[in-house]
Amino acid sequence: MPTKKSTITKSTIKKFEQLQNMPITSEHLDDERGIAWVPTMGILLGDWLKMIHNYCEDRGRSCLFTTNDWGMPVIWFDVDSPEELFEKQDKEREEAKKENKVDFLNPRIKKPN
Repeated sequence: MPTKKSTITKSTIKKFEQLQNMPITSEHLDDERGIAWVPTMGILLGDWLKMIHNYCEDRGRSCLFTTNDWGMPVIWFDVDSPEELFEKQDKEREEAKKENKVDFLNPRIKKPN
């Protein structure tokens, strides 16, 4: 029986492996509104919190520590209180409704075909 040749090249696999092993850098965090810690990150929680704290001090960003629905730590950037976070998320939802986009903050919004 003939075997089907794989369409995944070695260079594709190498690029994927590089992305999987890429460390988190300040440049990556600059565009994020928040980041969550999970045990599979390969870094201890205390080390992760110290890394995020140092990043916020270096970049002059404020941060808020919360937990997600599964009890995992989440750091939100550029907010100082839960009220400010909720207000910011509500604003993002409204903007997504106006732009008619699907957004993880409100998955009921449909994107046009």
